Amino acid sequence: MLRIVIFDDEERIGLQLKELLEQSGDDLVVDFFQDWHALQFYFSQHAHIDAVFMDICFQGSTSSGIDFAEKIAQSHSQTKFIYVTGHPREYLQQIFMSKTVNPFGYLPKPFDRKAVQDYLQKIRAASADSQDLFPFKPKKGQVVYLSLPEVLYFSSDRRCVTAHTLHGSYEGYYQLSKLMESLPHYFYQCYKSYAINLHYVQRIDTKEVHIQEEIIPISAYGHRSVAENRAELVQRKSELYQS
Repeated sequence: MLRIVIFDDEERIGLQLKELLEQSGDDLVVDFFQDWHALQFYFSQHAHIDAVFMDICFQGSTSSGIDFAEKIAQSHSQTKFIYVTGHPREYLQQIFMSKTVNPFGYLPKPFDRKAVQDYLQKIRAASADSQDLFPFKPKKGQVVYLSLPEVLYFSSDRRCVTAHTLHGSYEGYYQLSKLMESLPHYFYQCYKSYAINLHYVQRIDTKEVHIQEEIIPISAYGHRSVAENRAELVQRKSELYQS
């Protein structure tokens, strides 16, 4: 799931761009902000933001969108910035001369639907190269790029695997054992039918783990007994805090 932010002081412009983005696919979350402090708080709550459509001119502010982008990039260096302006020629040098932000491009106002869709495709392609994104093919519909840090757990039932995320669930034709080969180290297969994201484990009991409102069993798996599997789970969980 792509996470995209719009920062613009004009509500009409921001909502128009939000609508264009949301019409371009169901594999993204788009949030719109007009206030810098609200945007700062949002970034403090999300470790991974794929892209920001950043307005350049903010009325009544001594800072430009380029200044705001440079501040955000200090903590979110992987976030891509697309600058939004009605006067691209005036700001080209500033956009591309920043020492801390490598811009992903700029989007002129008024918006062109195809230009917006092209940028979204480029963001998808760039994000797919990240180890924290997984191209998941649901039973129906187009490929969804799952942000793996936002996946709570995977469950399997016969020939299907369901990805349970913070934003909903997606079911596709996968084998869980094969899927595990593509997942990062913070996923652990505690049961034949479950692979859990260790970051979301809230409690580990004798034979089950708690992830938000879900209770997931721990079982004998592979050559390990239930006790050995639980001990491995506890060890893997503790290692997250040491890395």
